[in-house]
Amino acid sequence: MQRDQRAKKAEDTASKLSSLLCTHKVAQLLQEPLSAAPKAARQAVLGEFGSCLQWLLKGLPESASNETNKAAAIKLLGGLLLHQAVHSAGGVLEWLQQDPQQLAAAMQSYRGQKLEHDSLEGVWCVGMKLMAKFGELLFDCCLANSSSTSRAAAELATSMTQQLLQSGVFDSWTELAQHRQQQLLIRREGDRQALLLAFQVNDALPSLWLRAMPNAASQAPNLLRAAQLLLRQLQSYGALLSTSAAAGSTRLCSREDLLKAYSRQQMFYAEFNFQLILQTMRRQLITAAAVQAVSLQSDPAVAQLLLQLLAVYPMLLHQQHSQQQKQQQKQQQERQDGKQQLRADLLPIPAFHQHPGMLQLLPGGQAYLDAAGRLAAAGCSNVGAGPTVALRAQRLSAALEVNLQYCCKQQQGSPALDGSAPALSAAAVRLVLELQLLAAGAVQRLQQPRQQQPVDKENHPWQLLSDTSSTALLHRQLKAALQAGASCQPPGVLQQAGLQLLQALAAPLQQLQLTAAGDEWRDAAVESAAGNKPAALNQQLLALRAAAPRLTVEQLVGAASGMGAAPSPLFGLAAAHPEAVTALIDVYARSPVLQAADMLLAAEVLTNAAIAVLGDDAGSPGALHDTAAVAGLASAVTSFAKRAAQLTTAAIALQEGQAAAATGITAAFRRITDFLQGANVGHVASAAAAENFPAALSRITDLLQGSLASCLLSAAEHGSATGTSGSSSSSSRQAVASTALLSVVAARSLVQLADAMQAAGPQLLFRCIMARPNYLGEWVPQQGDGSVHVHKIEPSGSTAMHTERGQWHVWHTQMLKAMLQVVLAFQGAGTAAAAATATAAAAAPARGADAAGAAAAEALEPAAAGAAVAGSSSSSSSRSSRQPGQPSSSQPVSWGYLLQLQQNSASWTAKVAAFDAKWPGWRVDVRSLHADSSSEEAMQQTQQQYTDARKLCKALAAAAPLPLVCNNPGCESLARVSEAAAASKRCGRCKCRYCSAACQTADWERHKHACKGMAAAGLTCG
Repeated sequence: MQRDQRAKKAEDTASKLSSLLCTHKVAQLLQEPLSAAPKAARQAVLGEFGSCLQWLLKGLPESASNETNKAAAIKLLGGLLLHQAVHSAGGVLEWLQQDPQQLAAAMQSYRGQKLEHDSLEGVWCVGMKLMAKFGELLFDCCLANSSSTSRAAAELATSMTQQLLQSGVFDSWTELAQHRQQQLLIRREGDRQALLLAFQVNDALPSLWLRAMPNAASQAPNLLRAAQLLLRQLQSYGALLSTSAAAGSTRLCSREDLLKAYSRQQMFYAEFNFQLILQTMRRQLITAAAVQAVSLQSDPAVAQLLLQLLAVYPMLLHQQHSQQQKQQQKQQQERQDGKQQLRADLLPIPAFHQHPGMLQLLPGGQAYLDAAGRLAAAGCSNVGAGPTVALRAQRLSAALEVNLQYCCKQQQGSPALDGSAPALSAAAVRLVLELQLLAAGAVQRLQQPRQQQPVDKENHPWQLLSDTSSTALLHRQLKAALQAGASCQPPGVLQQAGLQLLQALAAPLQQLQLTAAGDEWRDAAVESAAGNKPAALNQQLLALRAAAPRLTVEQLVGAASGMGAAPSPLFGLAAAHPEAVTALIDVYARSPVLQAADMLLAAEVLTNAAIAVLGDDAGSPGALHDTAAVAGLASAVTSFAKRAAQLTTAAIALQEGQAAAATGITAAFRRITDFLQGANVGHVASAAAAENFPAALSRITDLLQGSLASCLLSAAEHGSATGTSGSSSSSSRQAVASTALLSVVAARSLVQLADAMQAAGPQLLFRCIMARPNYLGEWVPQQGDGSVHVHKIEPSGSTAMHTERGQWHVWHTQMLKAMLQVVLAFQGAGTAAAAATATAAAAAPARGADAAGAAAAEALEPAAAGAAVAGSSSSSSSRSSRQPGQPSSSQPVSWGYLLQLQQNSASWTAKVAAFDAKWPGWRVDVRSLHADSSSEEAMQQTQQQYTDARKLCKALAAAAPLPLVCNNPGCESLARVSEAAAASKRCGRCKCRYCSAACQTADWERHKHACKGMAAAGLTCG
């Protein structure tokens, strides 16, 4: 039969079917359920229906592969719709489905044989096939190169959907899906074939609706109503596939066939959902449709669907990551390269997509992942013009974030989601953490030398890592959990994935640091932070705060003083993963997205890390034996102090109203100052936070004194008590050496902060404090998506001290106390080392002189610090019974050269003696220093002692070169992911480090005396 003849026959058949349905006899028959109709009449009408539907199906072309065929198909389909073919076929199907039990019974007898066209199951199957073919042809026509053809196809898709809705078959399909779920109709061949037919009908519909909405705006509400019904069907079928009844296979249909068909349906719907979000954001929908689109996006079933599909893409990315790891390991073995670079693209990443908790959320568990993974992989490309796995994951992440945002909006007093929602579960959060880490690895692979093929912007993995995708989704999950009433993330996240949480928060910041200045991704991230966009990367610590609440500032200082405050979830994270916490603070302090308003929160997180590593005043164990943790803290403290000093310098320029260039600030920091002036985060006026930063520095000094300085002094006083009760003597010696190292780092950092505040002066400090600026504290999503609780800076001390001179005195007192504690901690470490040497020597009669001499030498033996430096620039894996970096009884002690400084540096010894002579009794008074006197004499005495202590700390920093940070005290560089990573240049003689040759040259005049002294004593930094 020729094409025109076939088309004419199909149109005549459509007209005949429509007329048949309008006859009184048939119309009356259709008013009753199928089972209630007389058998003879029912059989006769089934025969007529079956014949018409069969002719309609035969009249449709197999495909519309070229433009000519597409145009012909449009003409044919238009004619059929004009004769109400879809409405008529839908009416027949709706009648057959009125008794789902009878239809199911009829389908259960199906074994793959040819069906009779007048049987119940035969008519239903041919009707479903007709609907599927109709949608498939329309979809092909929508892809036509001719705009007129594609526009006509979109209009026909609208007409088809209208007829489906008017016939009632869409509602009937939804009820049928729910019945199948309830009755577990999936075991037999007929059940499965019916399910596959349902999937085939719905496959093309979401894509058709996307094409139709821009060209048929007035019909968009109808299309969205159909989308809501389709979602209900998918929800029921997903629940059905999750049952044990779905396991196994029949002769013609395996479980994988069903799961592939279901996941394909999900993919079509997810793409529809994503494009719908874009149309809503671009205001391309009429008001009625926009309201309905938001309603659809607020449906928790959408979140569940997107989450299930999202789990597939971490699996694919994880496979790529594992392959890259194997290749890198092979290359290192071939080169016999001893340098193990810990990069984001090589970190071990747990397969959280396979965690039992995640598999329970998937229809079919691992079988779903396997089937959907094969389907997704076939539709993605690793390179080239096709969509990558990262792009698919990015779209799903963005869509799920929007859905959660809508779900969490208050609706009549309560959100659509509660804490038990699958998208807020520990399994879902772990999945997003995995996705973050995999995206960071993919980004870093592209930044490696010899990256062979460029990747276009749309497919770049930065899209997945950015603040519009996985980062935004993680933030949204944490906010939603708070809004649902959770105080923090459950143990399933903090205990099982605490390390990955910290790594995932640091990952985008670290990758940002590795991009070049002027890079489009870097510029976009900075702009996003300055523009107060949701999920901007400067909000990473707010996300950490939401996941793991901290103690208040007063509780933290109390905990450091040994007052026994209960540990917070944040402190628990810091204690379990100190390297990861310090790595996060390190890169955060160096990041271009950080703003002045963020610094107080950064200081509080740093305080948690400091107490976790150092232990508290009561002698609670820390991690001073862990060289990687200590190196990480040293690096983070240095980066933080640099940034705080630079922000103070910038505030001076802003307050004085001078151009940044006139203050001598570097070009890089002038750019930071520029965007600080215009930024606004949450309800915090960032410009005010930046202009009044000396007020924040005053508060930061309180925190550093109450935690870092105080705990250093306690560590020195308690000696080996900072380790575990069963620690080896080597661990005790390492703890002492670590105390010495961190004391020098703290002294350097305090001097930087003191110098910056001195430049500000008392008048500016008081003006800043009385401005009572606000600094970020925590999200308060219950009050609105962008709401943030803030810390308001208030004057310190008694009311009598709320004067310019009084606040200056308070600052001097706190800084003086911190500096004296640090100096005393360094001296205490030296005393502890000397005592250990004496103890070892005293054991000579019992063990023999040779053994005692060896033990005494080991107590002061310096060790190479390279491993510690590497460990401080990246996060560690899970901590074992003996921590990474923890020395065994036979290992030498890292940084042991610092313990010999008091014996080998005459200059340092003389300066300490001079300070002792001028201020006798200072060691006893150091803990009791308080700014409680407003007398002129007390203020002058404090100021003079502060000046001398500042000089003493400078002398300590000059006398003790370090192997972990840039030794130039004037260094302003914030390049690389950490201070330790940046300090990669070595002094040829003493082996201390610098970030560049320029810094080494600039520091030589100061450094040369200590360098020569160490050489004369035969010491190096390691």
